Amino acid sequence: MSGSRAMATLTHIDLDLPEAKRYADLAGVRFDIEQARRFAHCLIEFHDPNGPNSDISESLTISMIMSYARIFTDGVRTKFAGELLDQLSQEERELHDLFMNWRHKHISHSVNSYERNQPVARYFVETVREQGIVQVGVRSHRITVPGSAETYGLISLLDRYWHQIRALYEEEHLRVLAIVRQRPIDEILRGPSRSREAGDQPIEKKRRP
Repeated sequence: MSGSRAMATLTHIDLDLPEAKRYADLAGVRFDIEQARRFAHCLIEFHDPNGPNSDISESLTISMIMSYARIFTDGVRTKFAGELLDQLSQEERELHDLFMNWRHKHISHSVNSYERNQPVARYFVETVREQGIVQVGVRSHRITVPGSAETYGLISLLDRYWHQIRALYEEEHLRVLAIVRQRPIDEILRGPSRSREAGDQPIEKKRRP
């Protein structure tokens, strides 16, 4: 290697190519898969649904499921759900549906029986006939953490998705690289009309691709 080559400075410039949208979206999906997998492994380590670490376990469950659901829920990214779900067995699809329903009907919305808030009447057993009811209250119960088997099953699903997305990503990487190399270098070096960063628009607005 020549001295000038060894001292070369590698830098980057943003690309404003509609042809690169799928490539960029695959990177986002891969991030969600890897993040969900990290949370799942942490949940296995801290699994303590009724002990002193129960709040940590619930927080990890919410983080894991929300990261998982981002792979499949609606947004502005290219949809990959069909490519990922079509190859699942019936048992794997049922596990997927379990976690998606956990997100839709328990975490994001209070819909299913994973949350119960039951009014109760309290009394003293020995004196109920004389004193009657002494208090009313609410007995609350929630299922906040999946079982270890379900969590390990989710990790297995995420591992499968990761390999599928990585293959698609590498395919898109080569395609986009070929497109960029065919463009005039001055066009590429001009860059986009404006730089776009995370958080550069109000939170309620859809981001521009």
